[in-house]
Amino acid sequence: ETSIISVLSGKKCAYLTPKDDVLLYKSAVSKDALYKRIEGLCSILGGAEIIVCDVEAAIQLVPDKLPAIKIEKGCEYDYSSLPSILVQLGYCREYSVESKGSFAIRGDILDIFPVGAENPVRIDFFGDEAERIRPYDFSTGERLPDIESVVILPAIDCYVQQDEVNGLLALIKREVNSCKTDAAYKRACSLQSELEEKLATNAPFGGQNFLYPALKCARTLFDILPNDTLVIFDESKSVWDRLEALQKEHTERFKELYSGGEVFSFSSKQFLSVKEFCNGANKFVNMALQTFTTQIPLFQPLKTYNLKTVPSPSYLNNVPLLAEDVKHWLSGGYRVIIFTDGVNHYDRLIEVLHDEYIGVNPVPDRLDALLDVCASSEVLSKGFILHEAKLAVVGSGNVFTKTSQKRIKKRRGDMFSAPEIGDYAVHEKHGVGKITGTKKIETTDGIKEYVSIEYRGGDILYVPVEQMDTLSKYVGDSNPTLSKIGGAEFERVKERVRQSVKKLAFD
Repeated sequence: ETSIISVLSGKKCAYLTPKDDVLLYKSAVSKDALYKRIEGLCSILGGAEIIVCDVEAAIQLVPDKLPAIKIEKGCEYDYSSLPSILVQLGYCREYSVESKGSFAIRGDILDIFPVGAENPVRIDFFGDEAERIRPYDFSTGERLPDIESVVILPAIDCYVQQDEVNGLLALIKREVNSCKTDAAYKRACSLQSELEEKLATNAPFGGQNFLYPALKCARTLFDILPNDTLVIFDESKSVWDRLEALQKEHTERFKELYSGGEVFSFSSKQFLSVKEFCNGANKFVNMALQTFTTQIPLFQPLKTYNLKTVPSPSYLNNVPLLAEDVKHWLSGGYRVIIFTDGVNHYDRLIEVLHDEYIGVNPVPDRLDALLDVCASSEVLSKGFILHEAKLAVVGSGNVFTKTSQKRIKKRRGDMFSAPEIGDYAVHEKHGVGKITGTKKIETTDGIKEYVSIEYRGGDILYVPVEQMDTLSKYVGDSNPTLSKIGGAEFERVKERVRQSVKKLAFD
């Protein structure tokens, strides 16, 4: 959606995603979902003109600001302080870069996998000067062309100010003392102990989102929007139904968890209520797009417009036929926009239109600047004709049957679902094991937290919490056979599955 809106509007568009879970305290979180949300937040705080989001993303808390670092080739930085700065941004220092949100330092070389980047980068320093910035393929290690600069987005979406730590500790203590049952008190005390330990480090930690409603940086999405924002509801009845369902589920889940000491009273503020959402949205100009004319529960409309569009014709690679339609549209005073999805298709279109004496302009930034025929090599799968505005938009999928091929890369963590203690989990190398708990182990980089996974024969594998995206929750039989640690057995299982799938495909 964001790419289509960007193409049609010419404006910077941000896509804000929701986090997986905002209630429970988890030291190991799904980094994939968090980092996608951080990308959207940084784009919004960086001045994005259009925001696309699901209502679930809109009712979750956002920060008032998010710092980022830009490192440019040839510029000087305090190299000795970079590690501490990156840690404050939420990055984990490792021996080598294993996942997004981590960095490693060896002499004058900084390896880092920035949030929002497709690949990690290696930055060569000469003293305090960034001498060279070289991205490299995360999967193969292949060196990619040098770049002039790299932006390092934060790996956290909220932060704790030093002057609010004592207040947070006092608040947590009051929450623990207000527990109604012994079981809830015992669990809340455990939470208190862990949070106190984390807050004492004066550094970001996994699961600090648990404290979000109590933090000074917490805002709602509507708090950070410009005053002249237009809020558009796409199918407002569906938005309203989803908003009510999310709020009901959140309220019931909060009550159950609160009675067990798993959350504190302020945790209910992790989601905006229906009333708070409507009040926030109604501070701005509201508009709704609806397939059918129905009552709008989110606001009272002052005027209703009925816009009638028809789909663009399909030309099935017959560009001369498109040229004939363009002539008819121009004779009727229509404006035309054509998308081709690729430079080769664009050149072919221009050649045919010029042979028919039809001039072609680039797509302008504003619709009122659109004149006659405009073409773009961008992607728009399907077009439409809006007769009231005398506007014909022809999508690349309407013109050409075969669009340009795009390489699709598999990302680690795309199918990530956070397993918990007692669950069976699948490690991408070692196979099926059972999560038995967490353990803190002292390493050369300090005390680190690991997830322990038991395999056949009682063997234990310790996985750092920042590498939890190498695990996925097992979704098969309730009592699977544990794999033998080492990966050889699991590789044989995967090979059998590949052969079975190949046979199924041929059958």
